[in-house]
Amino acid sequence: MNERDYPIPAYAVYVWLVGDKLHVTFPPTLGTKSHTVIFPANEKGMELFLSTMRERKPGQFTIGTRAEPTSYQVERALAGDKKYKDFVKREQDTLEQQRVLEDMLKEIGYDFNA
Repeated sequence: MNERDYPIPAYAVYVWLVGDKLHVTFPPTLGTKSHTVIFPANEKGMELFLSTMRERKPGQFTIGTRAEPTSYQVERALAGDKKYKDFVKREQDTLEQQRVLEDMLKEIGYDFNA
């Protein structure tokens, strides 16, 4: 990078990958707070992410638009995708397994607050 790359454009976002989830944080704009939306790191999720980035041009951004979607809007856009449904199912199964394991540990006296 060099001095021509700065300042970072106002339409830039923060992006990081955790497992099979692409976390995207939209910075705060006038009168709003930043918010993070999770896209699945699969073909359909990446297509939606890139589509979102193409919508982000210099100017005013409003939460709930194609340029700055909410988590609900991302989920709705991917609802018909089989891979996304499988992704959501795996997430739910993982949470259920975690609850079961925590209950078992509590039964044998493990204290999560210690």
